[in-house]
Amino acid sequence: MAVESGHPPGPARDEELRFAGTSYPPHAVLPGGLPGFEDGYSRVFLMPECPTGIKKPRGDDHRLLVSTWTYFAKSREEKAAMLRLAVRMTNVVTEKLGCGGEPLPEPSDGAVPDTGRFVPRADAKGTACDALATTRVPAEGRDGEVRIAVADGGIVGRCTLYAPKGDDGSDRRGRPLVELTAWRGDWGTDVREWGSGPDPLPMGTGTWKPALTEDRAWAVARCDGGNAGFAAHRGYDHRPGEERERDERKHPLTEAEKQAQRVLLREYVAEFAKDQVRRGHCTGLQLPEIP
Repeated sequence: MAVESGHPPGPARDEELRFAGTSYPPHAVLPGGLPGFEDGYSRVFLMPECPTGIKKPRGDDHRLLVSTWTYFAKSREEKAAMLRLAVRMTNVVTEKLGCGGEPLPEPSDGAVPDTGRFVPRADAKGTACDALATTRVPAEGRDGEVRIAVADGGIVGRCTLYAPKGDDGSDRRGRPLVELTAWRGDWGTDVREWGSGPDPLPMGTGTWKPALTEDRAWAVARCDGGNAGFAAHRGYDHRPGEERERDERKHPLTEAEKQAQRVLLREYVAEFAKDQVRRGHCTGLQLPEIP
C-alpha cells in the first residue's frame, strides 16, 4: 500500500491532478457521497475540505488531495477493504493537519467504487445521464447503451454513449461515441479529458469560462461554493496515434462539418449541465456560445 500525503492547493496538487485527469482518467465513482474517485490502477483519490489546516488557500479552494494505492486490488472484498483503508488514511491526514470539520464517513460494509451501470439508451431518460437519451445522437448510437457513473457528492461523474454490441456473439461493448463528464473543484491548467482533442480543459485558477471547439464543449457553474465544470466530447478513439493522425490528414473536416460538431457538442453539454445544476442545486451556469 502507498499513501500520498495531503497536497494543498498549489503546483504539487495541480501536477498530481493533471496526471489523474490524463494518465489516470476517472474510472469509478465512490459510494456514500465520498469526494473522490478510483482510477483504472486501483488508486483512490479523495479530496476532503480542509478549511483551517491550509496556510495558503487558493481563493476559496480549501481541498486537500490524498491518494491511496493498494496495488491492483481486484476482488470485491479487496476493493471494499481498499476503500475503507483509503478513507481512514485520509481522515488521519486531515486530523494531523488540523483541517477541522467532520471526518469523511466510513463506507458501509461491502461498499466498493462503482464503475457504473449499463442501460439501454431509452432507459437513461430521467437519470443523471438523461441528456444522452433526450438529445440528438449519432445514428450509430440510437439503439445503443449508456454507461451511468455519477454519484451524489462526487468529484467526477461520467456518462458514456456506446454503439450497440456487435453480432459476433461476444460480450464486448460497442465503441464509445459520446462522453459527458462533470468535474468539481480546481484541477489545474493542464487536465485533458482523453478523447476531447488537443486542448486542455479550462480548469485552472482564476475565472472559469465556457469554451467550445469542434472537439469538445465546456460549461461552468458554482456548486456548494466551488467551481464545477461540465464537458462533452466524442468517445475515445483507441487507435494508435499515428493511425488517427493519418486519417485526419487524409480526410480533414470541412468548416461546415466542424461547425456541425460544435453545434452538437454544445447541445450535449447544455442539456447535461442544466440537469446537473438542477440536481446539485448549483448556480451561475454559463454555457458556451456557438461562433
